[in-house]
Amino acid sequence: MARIEDLPAQKTTFLSAEVLGLTLPYRDALIKLLDLLESGKLPWVSNTRRPKKDGFNISIGLSEGDCGTVGCFAGWAYILSGRVEPPMVRQTPEQMEAWGNLVTPPGWGNGADERYSLPHCITALRSYLETGHAAW
Repeated sequence: MARIEDLPAQKTTFLSAEVLGLTLPYRDALIKLLDLLESGKLPWVSNTRRPKKDGFNISIGLSEGDCGTVGCFAGWAYILSGRVEPPMVRQTPEQMEAWGNLVTPPGWGNGADERYSLPHCITALRSYLETGHAAW
């Protein structure tokens, strides 16, 4: 009987930029962001406008300081894409709604960092990249 350690790793298949309605640099940046979040290289940080280190917070679009940068999905995708604008191509209404639900989930805003933990955010981003819809 094969041991789990001996089984080949499952390769994740993400939707194409076209299917997501994003530019290729933004789609690739979201995949990089997912890896950073899952690996712990980009930690969850408190909601602050004066970051002391690089981190992720769903409540902050993008806040760059002398000591670090804090951002949400869209903010980090902007940085990791090489600051490419705009993030989207001609999106269908469904694609626009899916993107909006990822970057501004229900209850987004003040206090969202308390409602949406890092594991919730990772799940939402992974499901968005795999299915086109953020599973909050």
